[in-house]
Amino acid sequence: MTAGDSSGAAAAPVLYYLRHGETDWNAEGRLQGQRDIALNALGRRQAVRCGQILRDLFARESRKPEDLDYISSPLVRATATMELAREVLGLPVQAYGTDWRLAEMSFGEWEGRTYQELRDAELRLWRRVSATNGASRLPKAKATNN
Repeated sequence: MTAGDSSGAAAAPVLYYLRHGETDWNAEGRLQGQRDIALNALGRRQAVRCGQILRDLFARESRKPEDLDYISSPLVRATATMELAREVLGLPVQAYGTDWRLAEMSFGEWEGRTYQELRDAELRLWRRVSATNGASRLPKAKATNN
């Protein structure tokens, strides 16, 4: 409920999102999907910077970092980002949950290949997937990984 709101409606929850930092595969234009690719040096710096931005945002909004729940994809690039950001926030580094529903979608046989390789080798399928914003079935993609 917002100030001055007498309707009794519940206030919308506030969510903060951090995207994982860069990996070598990001830099190379490779589809990662659910492959467990670690952050590179730039990605670790980006994760620390995300923690700093979040810390400043919490201060402006008078929120205490320790009063919030934290959850991450279990993929190493996401957990490393979470842990670096939590360190900046002064929180116990590993005191957060993980959930496979937050993991990147599976790209099946396309994982590890570059966008250019896919455009060159599988143009028809690439166009269909691009036109449906990824809703088309990818070769040997997993529905979930848990």
